[in-house]
Amino acid sequence: MEQEVTTTLLRPSQPTNPHAIVLEVVARSGFMVSIGTKVVSATKQSVTFEVAKADSLLQFDGFFHGGVIASLADYAGAAATAVAGEVSVPVLTSSRVRERRALL
Repeated sequence: MEQEVTTTLLRPSQPTNPHAIVLEVVARSGFMVSIGTKVVSATKQSVTFEVAKADSLLQFDGFFHGGVIASLADYAGAAATAVAGEVSVPVLTSSRVRERRALL
């Protein structure tokens, strides 16, 4: 059985303040809300997020899971794109992760 999925384009509700735009980008993402993302600062040049350390977001060794870190980077890019007003739906087009040994 097929299920139809409807998506609303991510175009902020016309705020011009970068911080307000980034708050809206985060609020519209169930994932970002579920991990407790806070917008620390947002300008046309920079977006800073904060996430409280929670067991559900950590690897077995106590470090943040790479998926959480990659998601924050992805949404920072989406937020920057929304602030710039370039496109309606910011999309991550390329990502590269290099794993290194933990410094324990």
